[in-house]
Amino acid sequence: ALPIFQDIFTEYDANYKRAAHLKNNTELKIFNSILGAYPVGLMVDGMDCEANADLDFIKVKNSAIAIITDSLVENQLLETQLSSLWNIESWYNTPEFDNFQFDSISGIGFVDPFNATKPDLRFESTSPLAVAGASFDDTDLDPTFFIPTTYIGAFGQVENWFGCWVNFIPQETNYDFPGTTLAPTIAFFSFETDSGSLTIDFVNLSSSSDAYFWNFGIDSINTDTSSLVNPSFTFPDTGTYFIQLIAYGCTVDTFITELVITQEGGLLIDDISYIGEFKIFPNPANDRATIEIYATKTTEGLISIYDLKGQMMLESIRGQLSPGTNHINMDLQTLNPGVYIVYVFNNGIGRSERLIIQ
Repeated sequence: ALPIFQDIFTEYDANYKRAAHLKNNTELKIFNSILGAYPVGLMVDGMDCEANADLDFIKVKNSAIAIITDSLVENQLLETQLSSLWNIESWYNTPEFDNFQFDSISGIGFVDPFNATKPDLRFESTSPLAVAGASFDDTDLDPTFFIPTTYIGAFGQVENWFGCWVNFIPQETNYDFPGTTLAPTIAFFSFETDSGSLTIDFVNLSSSSDAYFWNFGIDSINTDTSSLVNPSFTFPDTGTYFIQLIAYGCTVDTFITELVITQEGGLLIDDISYIGEFKIFPNPANDRATIEIYATKTTEGLISIYDLKGQMMLESIRGQLSPGTNHINMDLQTLNPGVYIVYVFNNGIGRSERLIIQ
């Protein structure tokens, strides 16, 4: 429970001041969750609920509470009725429950939780919740239903999984064609090197992405990876290496290149896929559209258009591609208005982009 609003405010509705309010003899169970950004974190309301908590009918485990702190409002991490003698602090902080509590949202270590147009609820690397804390061992959790994680909450440190389907700027949303403002992630890179050096400087050309994982293909060591945007890596010797870049954004995309070092400073690239960035314009389109494709060498691209049911609607178009940016024109007059998926294939590897025809 985490509302997206400013972290300092002067008034609130007293009926909605708690992240979690357990009442009416509930037997609610909360696991691996973050309750935050309200003046009050958790209230267990009434003797029936207190008894249920003592009997494990109510559970709060492997979770975190963080409240808004402001001198103009009442702040309280844990709350019961004023007349209650039940010790909610002792119950919540039972060692076996492995719960956390923070006096402010900043203690959790979110990247940017109160950004109104692009909130980022991933954890900073210094967050106490980023690596460990979650557990799926409780008997009330079905291990076949959940995908276990090590972190508490909905996001870890890397993938911002709602970035592909959530838009917080309504003025920029195309309500006639949902999702058209949210571009898919494309992984791609080039490289630079000085003559006589085995050190390669990689240049990240990925789009719609904000986190990366590189693997430089040295099987015998475990230090051949990086999460930097533009890393440099020194290879141990000449030879053939498979370089992998995984880009994380609204989706996840992988680009793999075979790097052949023939001599110190002498490099050959043999891409498993020679095609990089791929765009369609105009989009939405009417009777014609152009595909812009970046290729790393002279090669051939195979273009097909499918509807959302997976049926091919336009037979494959073969286009000869030159190194650099290429443009291929498409005649769309035979297609009815609607949403389609355009695939571009090269060496058996395909990339896709959504196309809207009006």
